[in-house]
Amino acid sequence: MVILNMRERLGNQLFQYSFARNIMNLCSDNVLVINDDAIKKKNNSEKGWINSLDDFSVIPYLKDNADMSAWYQKILLKINWLYTKNKYGFELYRRQKLLSGILNKFGLYIFQDGYIPFRKPFGFVKNKILVGYFEAPEYFKDIDSSIRNELKVVKPVLEKNISMLEAIQSTESICVTVRRGDFLNENISKDRLICTVDYYIKGIEVIKEKYPDALICFFSDDIDWVKNNIKVKGKALYESGNDPVWEKLRLMSSCKHFVISNSTFSWWAQHLAENEEKIVIAPSRWCNDKRPVGLYEKNWTIL
Repeated sequence: MVILNMRERLGNQLFQYSFARNIMNLCSDNVLVINDDAIKKKNNSEKGWINSLDDFSVIPYLKDNADMSAWYQKILLKINWLYTKNKYGFELYRRQKLLSGILNKFGLYIFQDGYIPFRKPFGFVKNKILVGYFEAPEYFKDIDSSIRNELKVVKPVLEKNISMLEAIQSTESICVTVRRGDFLNENISKDRLICTVDYYIKGIEVIKEKYPDALICFFSDDIDWVKNNIKVKGKALYESGNDPVWEKLRLMSSCKHFVISNSTFSWWAQHLAENEEKIVIAPSRWCNDKRPVGLYEKNWTIL
C-alpha cells in the first residue's frame, strides 16, 4: 500500500496526490490509503481545510488514519525526526536529501521543500509512507499525462459561471491570480507577500504585446482589492471570489495564458491548462526566506 499523510489545502493536496500516484506506478502498487488527520485538525472547511480530492477524477482510495508503519519504519522515522528537528530552509533540505537514500529503500518518503530524487524501496517493504509537500513537477513527470486526466473536475460548471467559462474558452484569455488572505498575516507576509501591483500589470502587458485583445480574467481571495488597485486597459472579468475551489480551478485552468502568484493553487491552474502555446508569467522569487523551490518550469517568463 501507498499511504499518503495528506496536509494543507487544495494546491498542496494535488502535489501530494500526484507524488503518491507516481510511487504507486514505481512500485506497481494498486492500493492508495489517505490519512487526512492533519487537515481535520484544522477543523475549518470554510477556509479550505477539507479533503478536496473527491471533487476530481482521482482513482478510488481508502481512508484510514491509523499508524500503518512497520517497526523498522518507526525506528527510521524517529531517527529522521531527531536529525531534522528544528531545521529549516536549505539545512533541512540538505539533511532530508542525505537521509533520503536509506529512508526510500525502507519505504519512507519525507520531503519538505524543493526536489529530492527518490528511489524504489526494497521488495519486502509492504507499506510506503509519504509525508511532505512534494512541490515539484519532477515528482510526477513520468505520469504527468495521467495526472492531468485524474485532476479533471467531476462536477458540472455552476450555472452562474457558464458565460464566464464560455468567454474564457473562446478568447486569448489571461488568468491573473492574486493571493492575499493569509499572505497578509504578519507571520507570513515577510516571506510570502512578493507579488506587487506592478508585477501583475507588467505581466499582463507582456502577454498583451503578443495578444493585444486578450481578455483579462482576475481570480483572488480579495477581489474587491483587485478591482480597486490593479487598473488595466481592455476588457476584464472578475471571478466572484466565492466559488468552491474546484470551480475556481476549472475556470482558471481553462484560460489560455497566465500571470501567476507564488501559490501552489496558482501553479496548478497553469499546469493543467491545455493550451500548448500558453505564456506563463511568474515572479522571480517564490519566497523570501530562500528555501529550496522546485516549482519553476522551463517555459515560464520570469519577472
